[in-house]
Amino acid sequence: KKNNKILKENLYNKYLIMKNNPELKFIISGNCDKIGSIVYNEKLGMRRAEAVKKYLVKNYKIDPDRLTTETMGNRIPLTDKTYINRRVDFSIDSRK
Repeated sequence: KKNNKILKENLYNKYLIMKNNPELKFIISGNCDKIGSIVYNEKLGMRRAEAVKKYLVKNYKIDPDRLTTETMGNRIPLTDKTYINRRVDFSIDSRK
């Protein structure tokens, strides 16, 4: 429950950034740990990114056209600690 609360707070903070910057578009990147096959982690990373997008659209009415999802699989670990690499990253989409 504690992790769920932290996740919701983090997504709420992302929502505030989106609300206050309606001209910006974002890329949501799903990441995984190194457990599992490359194919599995690619799909898992995309499911993570899509779940976050769906949450933002449903709960905060963010225009889905402002959000692009992608998977990074297990290609960009932050640490050797498994649980930290199970994450979603946000970046500003500067593509036109």
